[in-house]
Amino acid sequence: MGNREVGARPAAAEDSGGRLTAAFAGRTRPQDWAAMPRAGGLLQRYGIVLVLVAVLLLAWSQNANFFEWSSFQTVLSQNAAIGVVAVGMTFVLIAGGIDISVGGIYAAGSVVYTKVGIDHSLTLALIAALAVGVALGSCNALLTTKLRFNAFVTTLGTGSIFAGGVVLYGGIDAIVPTNPSFGTLGNGMVGQLPYMVLVLIGAVVIGALLLHRTSFGAALYAVGGNLEASRLAGLRTDTLRALTYLISGACAALAGVLVASQTGVGQSNIGGNVALDAIVIVVIGGTSLFGGIGAMWRTGVGILILATINSLYNVLAISQSGQSLITGTILVLALAIDALTRRAS
Repeated sequence: MGNREVGARPAAAEDSGGRLTAAFAGRTRPQDWAAMPRAGGLLQRYGIVLVLVAVLLLAWSQNANFFEWSSFQTVLSQNAAIGVVAVGMTFVLIAGGIDISVGGIYAAGSVVYTKVGIDHSLTLALIAALAVGVALGSCNALLTTKLRFNAFVTTLGTGSIFAGGVVLYGGIDAIVPTNPSFGTLGNGMVGQLPYMVLVLIGAVVIGALLLHRTSFGAALYAVGGNLEASRLAGLRTDTLRALTYLISGACAALAGVLVASQTGVGQSNIGGNVALDAIVIVVIGGTSLFGGIGAMWRTGVGILILATINSLYNVLAISQSGQSLITGTILVLALAIDALTRRAS
């Protein structure tokens, strides 16, 4: 959705006064698709779709029922929560940041939604969980933008703080809800489409519209592509980067709500691999870990790829340690390809 994406940083972005300003004058585009051979340009831009097709065919070869809707919707539902986290992570990475704390926020969303839902309505519980996610995201925003702390180290530390705080608040045991409608969001359906999948689709679509159809999205590409040039062009770089952490926090908390509703319990110890999986989704889709390059449709493709790989893990009975090994290898390879592409550019 939209043309503002990988390898084609916008030539201009709107500043707060509504004027178009050359925010990227200090940095040339890493790839000019029009100047490249047509076949090579298309392959580099849409090659990730071929990877998705290959992974889907591999899954089909191992499970003849994979493309049956009942099987496919189960795969999507099982990966919807981490997909929502990846949507928020896309904003952070495009703006040149990183958020390792999403696992702690994910757990916070699960616990807050469950505990508040015991004595209050689920609507209020959802609002409370999202508010906590935004509040925790604002802590990351403050530390990384105003205090200029390194984003990786900061969010690694805050993620540990958030995870510990969730355990203190909710305890180590699973929290069992009392509301009979608690599992509706995670297990209900509209026709043949689960609510979980609808939420994921909604998050991807809204994220795509924000990134590719608003001046806010254009400004994020500017900031991620060249922070100093964006600042000199009049963009509020700190505010823009801070907003991405708020979005990431809200998405991580919403994902925690989804998984709590799906499993029927709130848990404080569920955030372990969330950050890694979310980053893998975004990076294998083609969004750069170095900022300024990416697209929400690519995150959508990344979600489908990781969901299919997770399905293969189950079909092939791969151990947890084996899964970690493969997922980590995929991330390293994706980073290597990203680095080589930027160097060749």
